[in-house]
Amino acid sequence: MNRYTHSKPVKIQFAVTLTIGLISTSIAGASIYLYKTYPNFRDLLTFSATALATSVGFTAASYVSQDLKRNSEQAVIDRTLSYIERWNDPSFNKENIIGLMRKARGVNYEDKDEFIKESLKEDKLKSELILILNFFEEMSLAIHENLVEDRLLCDFFKEIVMDYKAEFSHWIDYRSETKNGAANKDCYKELKKLYGNW
Repeated sequence: MNRYTHSKPVKIQFAVTLTIGLISTSIAGASIYLYKTYPNFRDLLTFSATALATSVGFTAASYVSQDLKRNSEQAVIDRTLSYIERWNDPSFNKENIIGLMRKARGVNYEDKDEFIKESLKEDKLKSELILILNFFEEMSLAIHENLVEDRLLCDFFKEIVMDYKAEFSHWIDYRSETKNGAANKDCYKELKKLYGNW
C-alpha cells in the first residue's frame, strides 16, 4: 500500500459519522415521543430541534470541508508520484541522451559545448532531448503553481535536473536565442527558475 494513503483517517471518520448518525436518530426519536406525549414542552422541543439541526448542519459542513482538503492533498500526492512514474516508465526514451552525456564527460571542457551542439544536429538525439526538457518544463510549471509536492520531486529529481543543466545549459540558451529563427527568451523559463530554487 502507498505510504501516502489515508486509510486510518477514513476508518476514524466512518466511526465518527456512524456514531453521530446513531446519536441523531436517538435524539430525533426521543424528541418525537416527548412532542406527542407532553404538549406543554412543544415550544421548547421545537427550539431544541432547530438548534440541533443547526449544529448538525455546521458539523456536516466541517466534515465536507475536511474531506475536500483531504481529497485535494491526495490529488497533489498523486500528481507528484505520476512524474516519478512517467520518468521511470521504460517507454520514456532517454538512452541516447544518457549516452551523449557520458561521451560529453570525456570531452575537454573547452570543446564540450561545441561537441554537444554538433551532436544535437542529429534529429533523433535532438528530439529526445527536447522531449526530456519539455518534461522538466512541465514539472517545473506544476511545482511553481503548487500543483505537486515540491519537496518530494526535489528529493527525486534534483540531481537529475542539475546533471542536465550542467551538460545542456549552453544548448538551452542557444535554443532560446535561435528557436524558429527568432529570439525566444521564454524557452524553458520555468526550468530555469527551478535551477535557482533547487
